[in-house]
Amino acid sequence: MVVREALDTDSNINTVDGNIQIDGLFRMIINPFDEYAIEEALKYKDINPLTEIVSFSAGLKRIEEVIRNAMGMGLDRSFYVQMENGLLQNELCIKGISYLIKKEQPDLIILGSIDIDRNDWSLGPMIAEQLNWPCVTNIIGIEWEQAVRVTKLADGGLREVYELGKPYVICVTKGINQPRVPNLERNNGRPKKGDYNNSLGSNSERRYKNRKI
Repeated sequence: MVVREALDTDSNINTVDGNIQIDGLFRMIINPFDEYAIEEALKYKDINPLTEIVSFSAGLKRIEEVIRNAMGMGLDRSFYVQMENGLLQNELCIKGISYLIKKEQPDLIILGSIDIDRNDWSLGPMIAEQLNWPCVTNIIGIEWEQAVRVTKLADGGLREVYELGKPYVICVTKGINQPRVPNLERNNGRPKKGDYNNSLGSNSERRYKNRKI
């Protein structure tokens, strides 16, 4: 699954000469739509106890705290690509996350439909394109049976039902469940460096640091 960070909406944000300024201390939280995805992954594990839930992320070093909170909800392992300052573009994050997914070879990827910081719906479909996997977005219901059945909330309030075979990418939306509260005692380990650094994409000057938590 994919976990992203989002700015806590309790932070005070102002704009000065077109630039964003944040008053005082601020913190990053799990992107709320990804919390719905985490809850669905945990429900899947309840049905299939041998399942391992692994998350993939990309961002600045501060994302470690967000990942720890996600692991406190019940994730088993987490990987992230640490982006350098000034290289936090969406395209590079997508390539980094897709690279980690290819290394781990999961059966499915689940994430939230929307990145609330950017009101961006593109991450799930773009990761699916990198992986050459099918993708269904705006999922409002999932039946975790042998053949997974998902309900998509379509335009005009219509509901479309799809039956999926692995592997696939699904993007869930608000209302699918009620996410549980993280238990930070569940994961209090320190981040560990991965055993390799990787250059991704065609530009050899773009360096990515892979880290495991």
